[in-house]
Amino acid sequence: MKFTELMTAALCSVLGATATFAETEPQHLKVVGTWGYLNTWPEVERPFWEETLNEASGGNLTVEASPMTELGLKGFEIMRMMQLGIFDVGHGIISYLGDDAVAEGADLAGIVQNFEQAEAAADAYSPVLAESFAQSYDARLLAVYPFPSNLMYCNTPVSTLSDLEGLKIRSYSKSMSDLISGLGATPVTIPFGEVVPALQLGTVDCGITGTLPAYTSGWGDVTTHLVRISTGYALSYAAMSNSAWDRIDEGTRSLIMDNVESLSDRAWDVAKRDDAAGIACLTDGPCSHGEPAGLVNVELSDSDKETLANVLAGSVLGSFADRCDDGCILRWNDTIGQVTDLAIAQ
Repeated sequence: MKFTELMTAALCSVLGATATFAETEPQHLKVVGTWGYLNTWPEVERPFWEETLNEASGGNLTVEASPMTELGLKGFEIMRMMQLGIFDVGHGIISYLGDDAVAEGADLAGIVQNFEQAEAAADAYSPVLAESFAQSYDARLLAVYPFPSNLMYCNTPVSTLSDLEGLKIRSYSKSMSDLISGLGATPVTIPFGEVVPALQLGTVDCGITGTLPAYTSGWGDVTTHLVRISTGYALSYAAMSNSAWDRIDEGTRSLIMDNVESLSDRAWDVAKRDDAAGIACLTDGPCSHGEPAGLVNVELSDSDKETLANVLAGSVLGSFADRCDDGCILRWNDTIGQVTDLAIAQ
């Protein structure tokens, strides 16, 4: 049973019979989404809040929703703004939650290398995240979902992971930097919008981001090799502040929980579709978004996979253990560790 199904069952047992919307006062929510220029906003986040729930409530629930990019936000401040009451519901990237080691554990760089494993890991870890959101942010976790896989794009020949040694690689999270360092390269923090000129000028040799976003943002024009090492899935959350949850009526709470799994399922489908499209467009096609970029497609060899396993055990999990207390480590081992056959030493 998925996390959302467990949450729905628990909620229904508490609420019992739900009042009909005809008997309740109109409800209104303020929602901030993720990137307005990526498909998850127009195809998943916005229609869920503005259309699906509005229709399911018979128009009783109205929503004012905007993506963080339209509001001039970077994403790191979403949960803080929810705590201040600026938004009732926030969508954001889990790795943007700063020094929250429990949240960071949901999407450690390099741990999962395919969507099937990523989905199993997300389902296993969602209850841990839900507890963390409640304690750290006074918020209710509603859903966990991905974006296209974060792969590596280089403007220098790379045929094996050993060729990355000594290169400068753009990173945007702690565990990603740990992975890069473990491979003998140097992590460099650069905002997404500055990566293309940085690659052109040689400030960095490689960059990491999602597949279709890389293509649509022109990374294929300034790189030559696509290295198929997944550094994560930009795993994301949808969460509602507890103050907003307490404010809305029981019928609206039930409505959200009855429908939120559709948001998660749709987001996973869109991410998988966009991931496949991005890889095709970045390499030899076919590409429905434009001309294929023609990057050399570098698959991981058996030797590369062995190298990656050693880096994960040492650099990535070892460094994460320093940021994660014993309880955090135990919960990670019992959830994502079981899915991936990995363990953090205590």
